[in-house]
Amino acid sequence: GSDLRVKMSDISAFLSELHLSKYNEVFVKNGFEDMESLCELTDLHLQQLHVDDADDRAILLAALRTAENSTPNMSADNVLRNSSGSSRSTSLQGPPASNATPLTLELLRATAGVQSTGKPDSDAALLARATHLRFNGKRLSQIDHLDMCPAVRVLYLYENRIERLRGLSNCQQLTHLYLQNNRISFMEGLSSLVNLTKLYLNDNSITCLEGLDRCTRLEELHLSNQRLPLGQPMLFSEDSLDALSRSLRLLNLANVHLEDPTPLAVLERLQSLNLSKNLIGRYDLLAHMLMGLEELQTLDLRLNPVTREPKYREKLIMMSTAVDLLDDRKVTTQERSFLFSLEAQKRERKQSKRVQPASVSGSILDEQADPTHRHTAPSSDVNHVGRAGQMSLPHKPPLLRRGSSKQNDKQTSSEGDSSKPRLSVTGSSFRS
Repeated sequence: GSDLRVKMSDISAFLSELHLSKYNEVFVKNGFEDMESLCELTDLHLQQLHVDDADDRAILLAALRTAENSTPNMSADNVLRNSSGSSRSTSLQGPPASNATPLTLELLRATAGVQSTGKPDSDAALLARATHLRFNGKRLSQIDHLDMCPAVRVLYLYENRIERLRGLSNCQQLTHLYLQNNRISFMEGLSSLVNLTKLYLNDNSITCLEGLDRCTRLEELHLSNQRLPLGQPMLFSEDSLDALSRSLRLLNLANVHLEDPTPLAVLERLQSLNLSKNLIGRYDLLAHMLMGLEELQTLDLRLNPVTREPKYREKLIMMSTAVDLLDDRKVTTQERSFLFSLEAQKRERKQSKRVQPASVSGSILDEQADPTHRHTAPSSDVNHVGRAGQMSLPHKPPLLRRGSSKQNDKQTSSEGDSSKPRLSVTGSSFRS
């Protein structure tokens, strides 16, 4: 309604004053539709919303804190407004309950901005129109009564005490679900969320990625920083990974004790993958994974054992030609070209070394065939005449045997006898 457009224009004007209008679409797509909801943001939330520039985050948070402190605290009467002219819900402000509480119908009405009329049919009709619900930081232990809100698209349930995912089966229009920092151990009750595009489950106790067999439109999945038992790595359901293989663009699995990332190779459309703070130590496992991730552009492996290996960065860049941001460092065209050129030179040198023995042998044969080529043979192979005039016989045919033969022929000719000479082993000359 008109009230919603006014709220949206407030956010737009706020960002424009800070010269940060480029983030307007980011907040709209993630369900932030009034200044009140923006004031709840923290630096971590902004990072999850991909406000990557640290200076921009600092400017936003400082301005939001100033705006929050300059606005009087709203009473419950001001918050509980009739929503007949608006499809947007407002959050109930105030301190959370001291103990964990269930999601009661009264809290649901308050958070949805519905003032009870005393007529159940009227209340149900108003709740059925709510599209954005905020229950973050309410110390909730369980989810109930959400079946009365079938039109909800964005649901904030982070920073509570929720242990089981129940009560979402009627929320089939849900596109954004925020459940980070709870006590969830199992990914269950999500099969009916066929329109879900963003799911935040980081900072829980989940041991297995599962229960997403029908979430074929999911684009972002955040599962980082799970509180897992020592030695328990994150596991993967094959059916869930197959369901996500053609839709998932961003996956955050930082700090989940992961050792083997090869199951992720089926996520063929993945563009951003965070595997930092894990236990990956083998290049071959990474190579297998990257063979399937042909569209991957951003990869974070910081604080894994493999990053301490020699030439780690160079090897990873060679494994994937698509990754252009590795461990939050840009992979430049010049860097990749240099590494590929260097690798080509190494291959050429290896090939030349393999054929070098044949070349050396060929050069020796050429020297033997050329009688004019001078060659100094080892002393053991050279014919020589001893002091007593005895001629030493070689153990094998020497390279210069031809020269010794000519010398003997000359000596025989000088004695003027044409008959065949007889060789005396003890004599000092040839005798006729």
